[in-house]
Amino acid sequence: MKKIIITFAGLVLFLFGTAPVVAADNYGIWTSAGVRKDFHKWKFELNEEFRFSDNVSTLGRYFTELSAGYDVTDWLSMGAGYRFTKDRDKDNAWRTLHRFIVDAEVSHEIKSVELSYRLRYTNEDDFIAGGNDDSSFLRQKGEVEYHIRDSRWDPYFSGELYYQLHGKNSGEFNKFRYTLGTKFSLNKKNRFSLFFSLQQEFNVSKPDRDFITGLSYTYRL
Repeated sequence: MKKIIITFAGLVLFLFGTAPVVAADNYGIWTSAGVRKDFHKWKFELNEEFRFSDNVSTLGRYFTELSAGYDVTDWLSMGAGYRFTKDRDKDNAWRTLHRFIVDAEVSHEIKSVELSYRLRYTNEDDFIAGGNDDSSFLRQKGEVEYHIRDSRWDPYFSGELYYQLHGKNSGEFNKFRYTLGTKFSLNKKNRFSLFFSLQQEFNVSKPDRDFITGLSYTYRL
């Protein structure tokens, strides 16, 4: 356990000490920790995540997410989840959001390379009458992961495209996210993921661009 704590603390210090020197619209850090339980073809996860924005000066969002997945076949899995979110708006006030998630994912391994494609539907709302803060998206994500032989490291690269279903920008692709990262298995129960993402809006009047460094930890029951 002491080794786990030292490793996690070292990665956190690395994240907070390596903000990129770039002329970006925003730099943020996302950190999360969760537990996972596999049961036959089922997978259950509970995660807590904190997202710092405004060049890491502000806690902009934090949430708790509960999800479940089921392996339909060796190459197809289905999943659903719920996310309870606290989000800081432009007026520096906190609001509560509820997100519902449904997804399907196909994957295929070619020797040491794993290819996957995920189609996800998300709907997020504050459920306040007249607020009209709902946000529904179809998100397409492709990922390539390389399993290094006799190594605990699994580097990966992914790209995700957002298609908005409701709101003034409905019926358009308006955001993408590229992620380069690596997964690290400390042992069978403890796993970390370190990643760097570029997130960019388009087809909107004032597009945002974010550079993100992230660290996640998962404990398998």
